[in-house]
Amino acid sequence: MSNSWQVKYDELMGFMSKNPSIVIKPDVLSIPGDVRTDFYALFDGIRENYIRDNYSAPLEKAIDLSSSHERIKNELLAKLSLEELEIRSTIRGFISDPVANSVKLLFDPLFDLLMGKIGLAAFEEVSNTKLKMSFDTFFQHANQSWVMLSLLKLLDPDEVYVVPPPLNELANEFDSVINDSGGMTKQMPPDAIQSNRISFNTATFASFMFPKVIVHSKLLNLFVSIASDFRNVPIRVVYLNKNVDWLPLMGVYQTVGNTKIWPDIAIYMANQPNDLVLVSDNQYIAVPDIIMSIEGETRLRETSTREILNKQDQAFKARVGNFVISPDMIQDADLADLTQQLKPRGANIEAPAEPAETSSANKAASAPAEKPPDIAPQRGIDILSVGYDETKLGPIFEAILHSEHYSQLVPPPAAPAEQGVEKNGN
Repeated sequence: MSNSWQVKYDELMGFMSKNPSIVIKPDVLSIPGDVRTDFYALFDGIRENYIRDNYSAPLEKAIDLSSSHERIKNELLAKLSLEELEIRSTIRGFISDPVANSVKLLFDPLFDLLMGKIGLAAFEEVSNTKLKMSFDTFFQHANQSWVMLSLLKLLDPDEVYVVPPPLNELANEFDSVINDSGGMTKQMPPDAIQSNRISFNTATFASFMFPKVIVHSKLLNLFVSIASDFRNVPIRVVYLNKNVDWLPLMGVYQTVGNTKIWPDIAIYMANQPNDLVLVSDNQYIAVPDIIMSIEGETRLRETSTREILNKQDQAFKARVGNFVISPDMIQDADLADLTQQLKPRGANIEAPAEPAETSSANKAASAPAEKPPDIAPQRGIDILSVGYDETKLGPIFEAILHSEHYSQLVPPPAAPAEQGVEKNGN
């Protein structure tokens, strides 16, 4: 491992010795203008070299992710003539310049070192803690953002819809408890409206769980919604859409247990945008068509991760498929081995029982239709090793186009009537 940052550090210490006008102490900081430019050139060099010495792999990966993310984002802005495509606030800086935003993290630790507040060992410990936490958070949120942008691009959208905040919206976002007292409050979600703006930022309202965006897909000839940042919400819908199949949230919790409950992303399809408005209320969640989790190879090798993925597959019963998207390039043999360790859901799927309602009136008002959810057995969980090449998400759309559920939503065109001799013999 290179120690070029320490060479730069020694250069800076020598520069400060030759320029006694520079005073850096716990209670005094003075860097005169005639030496300031040269001082900060060395100061910044230490920080950048430290990152390149110790975090070259994640930094290069962040640069690749940033480049692909911004390319796809700009393509969507142009294609859809969007005024704005807002990404999550926690990753904007890193996406715009991974190197500069990594370097910023070491500003305070390096000054603490120069002031004598900490020694070299403590500087390295503090810097490593900051950098690891920052890279981990960045990849967690930026990978999700990249996948959603890539899905949007591959859907070939020509119309964009969003769900506006409902009336009497709660002021603060929070994660509620299912079936709690707040869940007795009932509202109706608003209708979807066409928009020239898309936001992947965290939710700004909390009454219901809404999708990030709804689009009309030319690829599928359907309306498609993308949902993420799942959470429990406090409000119950007045009545549930009868065109949508619903799962009781209590059953999801009972299946998954006290682990990572939610998938990272879900896809829903329908013939009308308003059938995609509501993802969940306080008691029910719409049966997804596809669920996705984003995991690196290291975590996929952990038994606990695979157990969570299997439980999510059992709980959400996605109609078309369950995909694990890996930003790592996994060797074919390793990919086959990891996929083999993820259990198929099985052929016999029973629709979960509805939870008891407090009264027959409540049940009539808010329970789903009596028919069981249209849930097909699934072959298992597919792992896609994609790096940052959006075309490698193609198997998701192949699964959709070849699914029974898709054929029900978009029946094939009727065969032309046979031409021949009329039956009356004329």
